[in-house]
Amino acid sequence: TTYDRKTDSVKPLSPSADVDIVYYFMTSARCPSCMKIEAFTKEAVQNNFTDYLKDGRIEWHIVQVDKPENRHFIKDYQLYTKSVVLVKIRNGEEVNWKNLERVWQLLYDKNDFQAYISQEVKSFIEKG
Repeated sequence: TTYDRKTDSVKPLSPSADVDIVYYFMTSARCPSCMKIEAFTKEAVQNNFTDYLKDGRIEWHIVQVDKPENRHFIKDYQLYTKSVVLVKIRNGEEVNWKNLERVWQLLYDKNDFQAYISQEVKSFIEKG
């Protein structure tokens, strides 16, 4: 899937696409903690995976799950709160995903939070 900023929705990838996606799933209700999770995650991904982002091996997407066209993500990834989810696409098919549930525990320590995000993304992409 790919994210369309104009419509704030996710579209299917081309059939041969291989990509790892870092999603931040949120709702229209934005609290300071939610915005911090988004900002810390975005910064960690952009600072530690610059080459991966540039060449399309990793994508960063923010998805508003309370929009009708995005509600399926709640069930797809068993979301119960704002979440960072890693998704692996191979040959255009989703083959694995992981919810980074510790983001809420690490929210008040930016360094630990970003180290957690970076390590989880690194481990996830290395699994092929």
